[in-house]
Amino acid sequence: MQKDDDVYLLATDQLGSIFTVADMAGNSLQEVLYGSFGRKIQNSNPDHDLYLGFAAGLHDKDTGLIHFGYREYDPAIGRFITPDPMGYDGGDVDIYGYCLDDPINFHDRIGLASESEESRESVASKKRNS
Repeated sequence: MQKDDDVYLLATDQLGSIFTVADMAGNSLQEVLYGSFGRKIQNSNPDHDLYLGFAAGLHDKDTGLIHFGYREYDPAIGRFITPDPMGYDGGDVDIYGYCLDDPINFHDRIGLASESEESRESVASKKRNS
């Protein structure tokens, strides 16, 4: 990733959450530990905060919210702050809920519907085989 004139190496988990930021020499500049719903538990270098964070969402340093496409997510409460634009067709009975209350196995990168990596791979596989 490049920010201004600096290039960074990013290590991510299965959801796309950045947990380590390093320089091109491999020196760790920041390590972040997230709770299940995205609240930062530890941050070794808060001044080096990049705009990407939990589940590859765009982190707003001023509000603490995470932008996922159509909606803003609040990791302090583990919920979106606006209802799902798809309503109940989004697949969750809680239209403010995040990832069917299972953020370990699901993600919602655009704020419309939860999906798992398995379901994404399944869809991609079906597209390749058709």
